Amino acid sequence: LFRSVNEVWYLGSESHRLSISAETVGFEPTSPLRDIDFLQLIAEASSDMMAIRNPRGEGLFVTPSCEHLTGYKPAELMQRNLLDDAHPEDVEIVIEARKKVLSGQKTTVTWRLRRKNGSYIWVEFRLRPFKLHGASEYNAVLSIGRDVTDTKRVEFEIREAEALMRQEGIPYLDVTTKSVEELATTILHQANLVRRIY
Repeated sequence: LFRSVNEVWYLGSESHRLSISAETVGFEPTSPLRDIDFLQLIAEASSDMMAIRNPRGEGLFVTPSCEHLTGYKPAELMQRNLLDDAHPEDVEIVIEARKKVLSGQKTTVTWRLRRKNGSYIWVEFRLRPFKLHGASEYNAVLSIGRDVTDTKRVEFEIREAEALMRQEGIPYLDVTTKSVEELATTILHQANLVRRIY
């Protein structure tokens, strides 16, 4: 998967080899990390899926953790375009995120991904552009993705509960966007309690 040779890391198989220097990933050339297979360590230790894709969305590199997230083995996922597995309602979101990142901006995108078994999960990908092989323009995207289905489910349940409370005229507090101080102040005010400072 990775080899460290003369301070350049080689990612991928023999047919899909990608080299990244220490400077590309943000390490100083004199870093003690240059002597260990640092990228191998990251790839194997992370439960998040890491991938490098070209501007068309074609895979250049993907970590083994992709199988847990997508159901596809790395070799299978390398042959797939991400748009093929985006939920039809989320394709435009993915395209816009790709445009944004290829213009040089870091971005985060949340969308529904179809797994190999046909089921959908919510995923969040952090995207970062970079230039491969001394290119003058951004020609690759590093993406780090994870399953956020449980988080999305909780958000949906909270929205449903809030809608029901509004419908029934039950007062409620949106605790997801307020600090503890704001919550305490709101509760004191609504309960007509006097705040005492000792």
